[in-house]
Amino acid sequence: MQEGFKRKLTAILSADVAGYSRLMGEDEAATVKILSAYREVMAVLVKQHRGRVIDSPGDNVLAEFASVVDAVQCAVAVQKELQERNAKLPENRKMEFRMGINLGDVIEEGNRIYGDGVNIAARLEALADPGGICISKTAFDQIETKLPLGYEYLGQQTVKNIAKPVGAYRVLMEPRISVVEERKKGKALRARPRKMVLTGVIALLVLVVVVAIWNFYLHRTPPAVKPAPVERSTFVPPEKPSVADVPPEGAVIAETEFPSVGTKYTYETVTQKNSYKRTFVVIEDGMFEDREVHRVAVLGRNATRIYDKESKNWMGSIFDGEIVRRAKPHEDLFRFPLYVGKKHKSKFSLNEKDWNGDITRTVEVKSLEEVTVPAGTFEAFKIMTKRKGVKNIYWYSPKLRLYVKRIKKHHSAGESKTELIQYTEP
Repeated sequence: MQEGFKRKLTAILSADVAGYSRLMGEDEAATVKILSAYREVMAVLVKQHRGRVIDSPGDNVLAEFASVVDAVQCAVAVQKELQERNAKLPENRKMEFRMGINLGDVIEEGNRIYGDGVNIAARLEALADPGGICISKTAFDQIETKLPLGYEYLGQQTVKNIAKPVGAYRVLMEPRISVVEERKKGKALRARPRKMVLTGVIALLVLVVVVAIWNFYLHRTPPAVKPAPVERSTFVPPEKPSVADVPPEGAVIAETEFPSVGTKYTYETVTQKNSYKRTFVVIEDGMFEDREVHRVAVLGRNATRIYDKESKNWMGSIFDGEIVRRAKPHEDLFRFPLYVGKKHKSKFSLNEKDWNGDITRTVEVKSLEEVTVPAGTFEAFKIMTKRKGVKNIYWYSPKLRLYVKRIKKHHSAGESKTELIQYTEP
């Protein structure tokens, strides 16, 4: 070993800005100003958590801690502080850091550290979501039962210039029960050959059964469609109902009344990036596009939402006195009461600064389920929508007339989640 070099085991935090090149390309001066302010925040929090900033080249920040617990607590504190600051910035100026944390052996030379321990932290940082934290298995083993956080196992990751795959975990910055998936994943891998054979046998049996059923029904007269008994449904069919208009027999029907004038709703949601509160107040019943409607104010946003009084459909949104979203045509939208199995086609027109045009989507009511969120358990419809390669899944509570849980699945951006965590009705 060269003189002046020494080795040590340390917790390394590596962070960089997501989309830094874009931010600099749009406004260099503003980007440098925000980055400098955020670095100061990070330096203060690192010091408060008994760590030290080692280097900060470009948009990167490298820090070390004697304890993994201190490193993760510092990372969570930094991300939450930056979330609050970003909430005050325009969307295109928000600056989000990705963070990687590793516990590893490093070489120390003066005030700098080197080695695979540092390199792994940098590779984990690249696996993190903007505004998120990713940690190695060596770090996870130290904090699994010590912090009130959730963790999602990402598997063994092959990363650049590191000989062996690295076990990685995503930190969920919410008080949840930690779930270690690694052992389950190992068992699943060992059982895969057996499952493949079993799956093949089952698939063959299913194919034989399907062919037999097809041949049986091919020569039968199809039974007549039976409409749902009136006493079992609040659905009022038109004068000449088509098959598509009649709820299937035994369908679960939702009965809901729109909140009365003066009713106030306050709820708080939490996403992977931040949390926020929003309050609605039903301000009046009136007319909109020759229809009787409910007007609902979104407090603090100078915005109003319009709902059709007869069908309870959303008809449009008004912001700063201008109609920015509008439903069309009204007759083909979601209709209440909802029932399982129904498909709807929805059309919307957007007139905003960033985007103008029409949106068409297909909405299908899949099931009625008990959905549990931190606010409690609610009976809610599971609804799926598809549009241009994007599939959205969300649960709608007729009792609250709110989305109690929503998951967006994007074809390229992975999965993000939004949950209702608090709801009050004064």
